[in-house]
Amino acid sequence: MRKIYDKMIESGLDVYDSQKEAFKYEGDSLMIYGGMGTGKTESALLAIKEGSIVDWILPTPESCIFMYKRLVYQFGEVLNLEVVTPDEVDRSYSSTLKEGGRIRITIPDPVYFEYISDKRESTTLVIDEMGEKYPPDVRSMISDYIDVMESLRIQVIIISSEWVNKGDKKLI
Repeated sequence: MRKIYDKMIESGLDVYDSQKEAFKYEGDSLMIYGGMGTGKTESALLAIKEGSIVDWILPTPESCIFMYKRLVYQFGEVLNLEVVTPDEVDRSYSSTLKEGGRIRITIPDPVYFEYISDKRESTTLVIDEMGEKYPPDVRSMISDYIDVMESLRIQVIIISSEWVNKGDKKLI
């Protein structure tokens, strides 16, 4: 997203080579791999096509709220964000709508996955913290879900601090 790149420059944030590389693959499925503090989240944001409807999956409700607060702090002026739980949308974690797409931050709930698959509203799926933070049965469900989303030609971005083997994604 160009507006993310512009916001990073305006805020004086360092733009890493991996983030510049991600920007080149806007709209493509990617796997972003690196340690803590290497700019993986920003790389994912830069690879998302402007105006996309994004489902951003994290392992716990707490990590969803943390990510929401982080993104609002860094990019709240340019992103539409909300935290969605399986039971309801928590309106206390929903930013004011701006022009363009939306990022829904949620946990890997099978009912929600089925709902968003049927609705086919999403244009991008981000699986964050993929790896050991998810139990094996949840990783298996996510893997199957990724296959479904890719068959629908939906952009899939996998973010991990540990190596995850998931097909032929571009690795940055």
